[in-house]
Amino acid sequence: MIVDCDNVHRCLYGDLQASFAPGGGLVFGTGRSGRLHGTEPDGSMHGNHPYLGAVAVLRFVYPQDAWAAAMRQSQEAGNDNPLTIVREAQQLLGQQGEAAAEAVCLDVYGTVSETAVPLPREIFASPHDTRWGVTSQGQYGQLAGPPG
Repeated sequence: MIVDCDNVHRCLYGDLQASFAPGGGLVFGTGRSGRLHGTEPDGSMHGNHPYLGAVAVLRFVYPQDAWAAAMRQSQEAGNDNPLTIVREAQQLLGQQGEAAAEAVCLDVYGTVSETAVPLPREIFASPHDTRWGVTSQGQYGQLAGPPG
């Protein structure tokens, strides 16, 4: 399974929606199913987690030659659709796991909770880690490295 930024955002906040503003331009927001459902310590399950400050996704970083070999293997298996080739290459690399990886890193997605304690930017700040969060009022995206 390929987990990317858009899929994590959908899990946390729902599907992205765009609408036209009355004065022109686009307005972006999130749609239905915008909550990450999880099991609470008491066994209940719901999607409201005001205490959740961040979600981290573990990711392997593979060297270019490992990607090239996996892409070639996918094409040799008869795949000709570019998306299918990439998806199959990702699965081939995933089967090799950490053995083929040059680094293990985290993609950290900060929540927009007003009550959660935010995860300090200095934590999980290795060169391959990424950090996502509020970039400006109403905007969410990739953040720059830890504050200097």
